[in-house]
Amino acid sequence: MAEPPVINASPLIFLSRSSFLDLLQLLGEEVLVPSAVAVEIQQRGTEDPTVAALSQTNWLTVVEAPPTPEIIQSWDLGKGESSVLTWAYTIRERLRSGTICQ
Repeated sequence: MAEPPVINASPLIFLSRSSFLDLLQLLGEEVLVPSAVAVEIQQRGTEDPTVAALSQTNWLTVVEAPPTPEIIQSWDLGKGESSVLTWAYTIRERLRSGTICQ
């Protein structure tokens, strides 16, 4: 079984504002949103369409990302971007080690 996709703030903002958020379901039944990305979006205020979409869309699942590895920290990105890359990095490592199946 494939791991659900993980998404950053910019695509969520763009797709929710253009009423195309459902396109993300082409990637999978569930789409993961790291908590750092959710916090970034929620700072936009309760009237923001992306904030509403995040709280009202049941297939968008907010998750805690694992600790960010030093290699990603060294890139000096924002917390949201780092958490998305960390999620992808740790999935790759778990696939290599065999702790999750492809």
